[in-house]
Amino acid sequence: MLIGIIIIILLYFGDQATKLLVEHFIGENKIIDLIPNFLYFTKTYNTGAAWSSLSDATWFLATLSFIATIFLAYFFTKIDWKNKKLYSTAICLCIAGCYGNFIDRLLYCLNLRDGVVDFIGVYIFNYSFPIFNVADICLTIGMILIAIDIIFLEDKRKNKNAIKN
Repeated sequence: MLIGIIIIILLYFGDQATKLLVEHFIGENKIIDLIPNFLYFTKTYNTGAAWSSLSDATWFLATLSFIATIFLAYFFTKIDWKNKKLYSTAICLCIAGCYGNFIDRLLYCLNLRDGVVDFIGVYIFNYSFPIFNVADICLTIGMILIAIDIIFLEDKRKNKNAIKN
């Protein structure tokens, strides 16, 4: 469990540190090209959820994020690093991402921040993908890993346990 706590703390503080750096060092409407026509940094504030849906429903989204974090914390108590490394890692990623965006929403509700800080922009085949942050990356990768674990590994574990018994 200590490994999971360390992963969550590192990812959470990484998310918050990058957001603070962006807030202090990237001006409004400034674009920093990292890989031309593919990857850039810019500063935006999202008061909604993914793709700016539910804009200005911040209290609702903050509450939802908090509940999701509690729900994920329950699954965290059930993680099994020995037999479910991928699933355990995924839960840690989801907790860090959920909590990172929850804190931004809470700070916005308290008028201490202008919204969830998003700053990573990607062009995919000339399409400007919605801007996101480290917490969003954690949530996305975490959910993909959970799906991979459930689809490809759960049956193998069940079969392995059935053979042992």
